[in-house]
Amino acid sequence: MNTGGTNRNTNREADADRFKTYLISYHHEGAQWNLELPARSYDEDARARLKKLPLAQIDGELVMSVPASLGFLARVAAAFRNALCRCL
Repeated sequence: MNTGGTNRNTNREADADRFKTYLISYHHEGAQWNLELPARSYDEDARARLKKLPLAQIDGELVMSVPASLGFLARVAAAFRNALCRCL
């Protein structure tokens, strides 16, 4: 019996392959800054996502970026880091 785990991972990888990374620039305190915006297309998806940025919120600070190719190891590293932060 297939639980669907493999299919879900395959679907996520296929979705990620369809996204391109677009750069957004803005000025703040005399300097130019950039953000990365993943989207499927420039004309529709990227522009629609950009319009929603005024509604965005800051969720926290990025403290680690772990490649998804590490799979299970990435989850273990993230869980360890999260547990360590809660203890401090």
